[in-house]
Amino acid sequence: KLRELAISLGAKVTFFGQLDKNEVNKILLRSKIYLNLSDHEGLSFSLLEAMSSGLPSIVSNIQGNTNVITNGLDGIVIDVKDKNQLINAINTLIESQSTRLEYGLAAKSKVKSEYLQEIQIGKVVDLLTIGIKK
Repeated sequence: KLRELAISLGAKVTFFGQLDKNEVNKILLRSKIYLNLSDHEGLSFSLLEAMSSGLPSIVSNIQGNTNVITNGLDGIVIDVKDKNQLINAINTLIESQSTRLEYGLAAKSKVKSEYLQEIQIGKVVDLLTIGIKK
């Protein structure tokens, strides 16, 4: 479905399969938009990687994605079943470089302030010590 939609929008979409970290970083740096349109997700490391690269994201409105992306601030949240929402979101980001940059900078800032490894480890340690104190 995604390939057909991309072709109808005149976009180039490539499905790479599994890549090593260096290859992923090169692709992210060449990209303009990141899409995560899954129907089930935990905390998506690929989404965090895209955000840390300064990419604006379009994500499906499922809990793992909406815990990270704030619609209209650092990305766009859509109902993945609504093709028009997806088309509008893609067009919004393709047509407006300033919106892409704004969302991308906000995404990068969010990852640095909330999702760095040290911060996440600290949160886990806090959770574990709360259980121990009880």
